[in-house]
Amino acid sequence: MITDFLIRVFVNPFAWKYLLGSRRFEILEALRESQWNSLEVNLQEQARALFELVTHAHTHVPYYSRVMAQRDIHYSEETIFEDIKQFPILTKDLIREHFEELQSTDPDTRRRKPHHATSGGSTGEPVLLVHDRVTWDRSSATKMLFNEWAGRREGQYMIALWGSEREILEGGQGLKGFLRRHFKNFQLLNAFKMSERDMRGFVTLINTKKPVVILAYVQSIEELARFIERHGLSVYSPEGIITSAGTLDDEIHRTIERVFRCPVFNRYGSREVGDMACSCEKGEGLHLNIFSHYVEVLDADGIGVEPGQTGEIHVTTLHNLSMPLIRYAIGDVARTSAVGSSCSCGRGMPLLDSIQGRTVNLFRTADGDVVDGSYMTRQLHRRSWCKQYQVIQEDYTRIRIKVVLYEGTFFEKDVGPISRAIKNVMGGNCSVVFEEVDYIAPTESGKFLYTISMVGGNPSAGASDAES
Repeated sequence: MITDFLIRVFVNPFAWKYLLGSRRFEILEALRESQWNSLEVNLQEQARALFELVTHAHTHVPYYSRVMAQRDIHYSEETIFEDIKQFPILTKDLIREHFEELQSTDPDTRRRKPHHATSGGSTGEPVLLVHDRVTWDRSSATKMLFNEWAGRREGQYMIALWGSEREILEGGQGLKGFLRRHFKNFQLLNAFKMSERDMRGFVTLINTKKPVVILAYVQSIEELARFIERHGLSVYSPEGIITSAGTLDDEIHRTIERVFRCPVFNRYGSREVGDMACSCEKGEGLHLNIFSHYVEVLDADGIGVEPGQTGEIHVTTLHNLSMPLIRYAIGDVARTSAVGSSCSCGRGMPLLDSIQGRTVNLFRTADGDVVDGSYMTRQLHRRSWCKQYQVIQEDYTRIRIKVVLYEGTFFEKDVGPISRAIKNVMGGNCSVVFEEVDYIAPTESGKFLYTISMVGGNPSAGASDAES
């Protein structure tokens, strides 16, 4: 009874707006309506938002004021999609170098309640950013909209097979876990700890609780699906499964749908900028979230690729006025949709054909436990000395970590904590070896491999994960 009351409070738009100062439900209602506008109408709204962002950056963000003066950039709302191409690509190194300059000097900044945030670090190059309340509300509203596509309204029971480093290191979910379960009706299953015993427990919980939707790392839900199939278990079929933080290829997609007997929705996002795209019930591609982002898919020369071609994703955040990111190279690869393609669902949102970058390996112990590679990346991504890294499982009891350091920094003080965190999941007899290197080479395709497992069950070395 108490839980039901807490859930009703949590999903009450009045409570969020007037008690917590959040507009997330108001934004959600607008998104519900706007998604059914024509693409032409929504592109006009996107152009207006992009123009307003550039105007703000020109006036209140020192970095962009200087860049626009140096490049003599002129812009208008009518030509903004062409004008934006005059801006330089924003990289992680540039953000680090110009972190203070990239923040808004607008007097209203304090009212937006800016706070520091970090990228997921799955690219091996973590970066510090500034988000604000508007960014957070829009991100939350977008997640709720994508959940609705999969069949879940806010407050309905949901299970997430996701990473919980705190549970591993501290042995419990604490107050935050309690509030999540009782306010949001949301249960976390730890993707960073997946022994056969754990996975049997996951299946039991799914069958008992009957979630409306399951949210999961791509490789974690695939591993669970294969475990269910291998052992001939029965599992409850939710309305939908949302996958994220990995590359959902056709074989993995078919495996998950076959085992869980429900549609799979492919969601793409990152900690830096929130959710950028998601597939709908038709499964004809990923709808771009043009209400919060302007996304470009560019070739190696910074030129937009042709329809049906592959390139690197660059994203402009439309509403984070505290620290605008314009043409940010997020480090992922995507294939654009063919000429004239549109989804039969009728939503006025353009399509990407697929996200092709970033997967992580599963690390395995000799006892058969499975650890998502994202757990390894999280041990490195907040380290101030770490410019780039690569975590390699050479065998069941040996982990090698290659690190590229920023000039003048040292990592020795963190060797102990990182090693202990890894041994907590890989076993006390696992050795963790650090190797300082000058450079970590990409693969022939140009992708960097940030986690590699060389033990059984990983037929190919993965790249990295796009954390959400």
